[in-house]
Amino acid sequence: GVHLHWVDPAVTAEVPLETTRPLGRENRQHPALVNYLLKLKKVEMLWNRTLGANDGVSPYSHVVLVRDDVHWLDDIRLADFPDPHAVYSMPLGFLCDRPHLRDHPAEHVFVIGGAVADRLLRAYREYFENPSPELNSVDSTEQYWQVLAWLLGIRWELVLRNRLPYLLSMHRNVGNSTVFCIRGISQATLRRPTASCVHPSLIRYPTCADL
Repeated sequence: GVHLHWVDPAVTAEVPLETTRPLGRENRQHPALVNYLLKLKKVEMLWNRTLGANDGVSPYSHVVLVRDDVHWLDDIRLADFPDPHAVYSMPLGFLCDRPHLRDHPAEHVFVIGGAVADRLLRAYREYFENPSPELNSVDSTEQYWQVLAWLLGIRWELVLRNRLPYLLSMHRNVGNSTVFCIRGISQATLRRPTASCVHPSLIRYPTCADL
């Protein structure tokens, strides 16, 4: 069955006065930091709810954490992610495009092995309670996840882009119309990809870059 849970819109996240973990932001009051901590809090709340529906035990082989603007182009094949003690993502960037930072994960989709999901999905609590100084020097939210996984003894594997066949999506105003479009790619990139890609026929909506 499918469980759909709406998070209370009144949920807030506090940034402690003494924080030394701006996650690459200029200061602790930066709106992007506050919003990101709120996101982590909601992820942990949803994970707690998921466990509660299963008597506090995770029965899953995989847990897929997906950003809300992800648009899937094709099926994801869980057999491509066999290690229950690892987390998988594509490198920073987008499908069909060569990574500029090959060692940094993209944060849009994580495929998390069932054996380690409960540890990794406590990222909000770890932000406040994990004393490791390594978390103070991360320079981005992507690096926060990667360093946290390392501290928790979780292996992180960056996979070929087409193993996670997604792009991002949005609505844009074009003239007097609102158009749903795919972002993170252009028709030029589709014609001449510089990394693993998908067949252009799977892009069924206009690309935002070409509107």
